[in-house]
Parts: sequence; C-alpha cells; structure tokens
Amino acid sequence: MKTFKQYLEEKRAPLFTSLPYKGSKSGSVNGLENPSPMELLGFLKRTTRNMARYIVDGKGQLLVWDAEEAIHQEIITGEGWDRNDIGMGVIYRNVHLEGEKRNTLTIEIYNKIRNAVKSRTLKVLKKSEGTIWEPNPYGMP
Repeated sequence: MKTFKQYLEEKRAPLFTSLPYKGSKSGSVNGLENPSPMELLGFLKRTTRNMARYIVDGKGQLLVWDAEEAIHQEIITGEGWDRNDIGMGVIYRNVHLEGEKRNTLTIEIYNKIRNAVKSRTLKVLKKSEGTIWEPNPYGMP
C-alpha cells in the first residue's frame, strides 16, 4: 500500500488528446510525466490490463498512460509534440500463472530506440532483472 507521501510525490499529469483530423474532439487522460521506475511500476499495477503506452522525445522526456485510454497519435497531437522526433511503445507486466514466483516486465520500442535510452526511467528498467527489452518487435521504420 502506498503512503500519503507517495501519493503526493507521484508525477501525475493530465495528458491532452486529439486526433489529427478535422472535427476530432480534444480530451485528456490521466498519465505520468517523467515518472521514476517505482512510480511507473506502481502505475502499471493500476492499469486496465497491466499495460501502458508511452512516448519519449529526443531529450528523454517520458509520458506514460493506460493503454486502454488513448492511442499514441492522440497524445502526440494533443500534447503538440513533433511526431518525427518521438519514440513510442508499450510497457507491460507479464503476470505468470499461480505458483510461479516472479513477474516479468516487457518494454517494446516501436521506433526511435535512441530516444528510449535517453529516458532515465527506461534506462534503469532496462537493466533490471526480469525485464525484456524488445526494440522494434514489429519491424517499424
């Protein structure tokens, strides 16, 4: 259970959403901006399917949200980020069957792998035991 101090320190952020076509409605989703590894892992436990989407810019700024609440393009457009300089992917916890001791964390990076390693949080998680680091699993440019 989180302490009151942990709730206060968590870097929750409303992330703005919009699709890049005429008539699309803007909105927002709850997410995290530049979370620590512990904040990100705690957030994953509260997501709908133990899965979060993320985008990271060329400076390593990381935005994370529940994968069920918005797609990457909605956040990129809503936040006004340059799509050509964005690394994106998903992070999920593999919850194993009963009796197995550990869960694994998978980080999939769809593009701009160099951006992902600029994020301090993703860099720390990459080195953690039980993390599967999958750069470009679907062969995206």
